Amino acid sequence: MKIIVFGGAGFVGSHVADELSLRGHKVTVVDNKKPKFKLKNYKFAKGNILNIKSLKKSIKNADVVYNFAAISDIGEAYSRPVQTVITNILGNVNILELCKKYKVKRYVFASSIYVYSQQGGFYRTSKQSAELFIEEYNRTHRLPYTILRYGSMYGPRTDLKNGLYKIVYDALSKKRAIYRGTKRAVRSYIHVKDAAKISVDILNKKYTNKNILVTGKEGIKIEKLLSILSKILNIRSRAKFLNQTQKGHYDVSPYTYKPKATKKLFPKKSVNLKLGLIELVKEIKKNK
Repeated sequence: MKIIVFGGAGFVGSHVADELSLRGHKVTVVDNKKPKFKLKNYKFAKGNILNIKSLKKSIKNADVVYNFAAISDIGEAYSRPVQTVITNILGNVNILELCKKYKVKRYVFASSIYVYSQQGGFYRTSKQSAELFIEEYNRTHRLPYTILRYGSMYGPRTDLKNGLYKIVYDALSKKRAIYRGTKRAVRSYIHVKDAAKISVDILNKKYTNKNILVTGKEGIKIEKLLSILSKILNIRSRAKFLNQTQKGHYDVSPYTYKPKATKKLFPKKSVNLKLGLIELVKEIKKNK
């Protein structure tokens, strides 16, 4: 199929573009910046989801449209609420309107596990609002969709805004495992390549008009994760917890709010967390 990936130069979008190409689809990445890394068999078009003219050109002949373009950092959303609304809600509606006009077969939207939470601030509320618009376009215009609610992801092509990348970076730089939160913290990590596989698996018709949870199979206490990382890096000092309250971030569980029911998917073969950590260590060492 002809598939457009908005925000395909970013962390998750680029891996999804790779996976789509690997499965034989004709992929066009549309972003306001060219990818820093080489993607596999794709076309690149510079564009912005707030620019209707460039959107029309991209969506006109598309079979499927993925939207990863967003202000996705919770801290940035707190400091830029107006721009968050414009990008995450209005940008989404711009795409929806053109998907309706050009009869796109499926609109795939990158949402967040934070829609289950009362944390996440303006980022969470923007994603909840975007989801409501998508569901209404389906009811009103019968526009097929799939919403992907991503959890804690890690892997290549991310930066210090990513939680696990920050932990590994600090461990390498300071020779000590450090976590800014508390010992209570739990996360269900999923490698971005596993998340990308799921993000393409959902093109199966049975996932039309469904909300899919994309997260790890099991939660792991951050305390245990730091122990694994310390062994990998041969760090002998005890892990340090700063007990800082990270504005908008959950500690143990995001599940304090219940939106529309979701189905949880897992890839048939997933990346082992320890091997993923080793990969992340190599990635950070290479980029330092």
